[in-house]
Amino acid sequence: MATPRAAAAALKRATPRFIIGNAVLVLVVALSAWYLAKPAHAQTDPSFYYTFNNPGTLNEALSIAQSTSPYFWLRDGGILAIAGGVGTQRGAGRFLLLERALVRDSTTDALLNRTAEVFSSAADAQPYDGEAVYARYGDDNNFYYAGLRADGTVILKKKQEGAYATLAQAPLFGGTYSASHPDLIPHNTWIGLRLSVTTLASGAAKLVFFVDVGNTGSWKEVLSATDTTPLAAGLSGIESDHADMEISSFKFADSGLPASITQLVSNPVSAVTQITQAVTAPSSAGSYDATVLAGKPALYLAMSTPSSGTETDKSGHGLSGAYKGGAPSTAALPNGDAAAHFNGTSQYLTVASNSSLSIPTNKQLTWEGWIKPDSLQFANPSDDGYVDWMGKCDQYSPTCEWEARMYSSQTTQDRPDRLSAYVFNPSAGLGSAADWQPASGVIGSGKWIYVVAEYDLTTTPSGCSSAYPGQINIWVNGVKQSFAAHAPTGCMSQYSVSPKATNSALNIGTMALDTWFKGAIGKVAVYDRLLSQTEINSHYKAMTSLTPTGSCGATCTF
Repeated sequence: MATPRAAAAALKRATPRFIIGNAVLVLVVALSAWYLAKPAHAQTDPSFYYTFNNPGTLNEALSIAQSTSPYFWLRDGGILAIAGGVGTQRGAGRFLLLERALVRDSTTDALLNRTAEVFSSAADAQPYDGEAVYARYGDDNNFYYAGLRADGTVILKKKQEGAYATLAQAPLFGGTYSASHPDLIPHNTWIGLRLSVTTLASGAAKLVFFVDVGNTGSWKEVLSATDTTPLAAGLSGIESDHADMEISSFKFADSGLPASITQLVSNPVSAVTQITQAVTAPSSAGSYDATVLAGKPALYLAMSTPSSGTETDKSGHGLSGAYKGGAPSTAALPNGDAAAHFNGTSQYLTVASNSSLSIPTNKQLTWEGWIKPDSLQFANPSDDGYVDWMGKCDQYSPTCEWEARMYSSQTTQDRPDRLSAYVFNPSAGLGSAADWQPASGVIGSGKWIYVVAEYDLTTTPSGCSSAYPGQINIWVNGVKQSFAAHAPTGCMSQYSVSPKATNSALNIGTMALDTWFKGAIGKVAVYDRLLSQTEINSHYKAMTSLTPTGSCGATCTF
């Protein structure tokens, strides 16, 4: 096992509402509570119908937290002017308006009027310019796109980790695209765009794109596609390229909402009656947070509020953390909840030492968390090619305890993409570990993985020395490593470790400020007991709606 480095040894969301003209309909409390329980969607019911009847302006904001609208974030485009039931945007190279709720499955409608193309030079004209709706926008490198192109085609595509992939494309508008005719999209014509994204039982994402040219009220399905490597939950919105453009309405709905939710525009009283009759007593038992908290963790950090500079311990034990090295951005977990996205160079969360976070206190300790590496080849790893994404060993000797580690795809020790749970003597040195070695291609960059580790001083497996009692186990996406295939890995006695409680802080995003995890981390919990396989399965299912599958031998799959 590798030695720790010797040098170191020295969105604020508003109350959910539907806007109908100038009237505001506040959702009933029972309905809001019911949607809080839905694990596949955002924590509050995000659906709304906006008709741009309230005059004003919305300015571009650097982040969603800086947006002045409770409904929208103007990511690009300068200013959106709203008057007379129309939002108007003039001359931006790129205009991107996003709603503020993170969801996985959604239907987004927009009624748009492209009034003129606007180019600062002829070289700006591109066949892929146009009007589009977005879904599952995580950042500028990850989103689904359904659009009208200047070359007269319609397209469904996704961008994942910065790379575009066309899912479907077909002609729609007549004419010949050329330098003298650089925009075949009809001007001064209201066109409705609708994108529906649904998760199938297989886990794939089904995308269907509809268009209504002329705002006739008759939607035409123009494209559909199934994505077997789907994006995580994200925002929905509207994009326009190199044009003057008007928006008359924007309708956004969580696809899990009852059909009657769309009737609120025409018959709100009837719709609310239908919804409340369909809802049983509200419960939060289905939410991921509620599932974790039912297990009484010693520490639970959702990792959802990096912009505030702090992270509240949801366990109620007061072990809140502070962000250091700058405020991380956010990313969407598979269920749509927010998680902290670390830059891989300076950002981390630190929690002051507490005995409940140390293995000897109860002779048992479990940690768990969700991680999404931006790349599988880390930019700031150790000499052995790994990064510590979490650990309680901030100074190495004499305060070392335990560590959560991930290796790069290429390492000098031939440990590609390995995930490990380490434990050390206070003096650091060689650590004992449990290793989860994935088969080639199992781990992907930009993909969420669920990691659980357990340290148990009360049980010593056969094959381990009782002189240093105890064992270590690790799970990835609910699949446990094979002790038989890797022993003595998994034994405390592997490197004669007898863990002790120290005053080291618990750090997340790094351990000792010498290796740095670049990517997202969410839902970190620590328990002063062992989780059962049933509990681990339930946590994975609460986040993904899936049951763990896979196995481990010399290598592992899920």
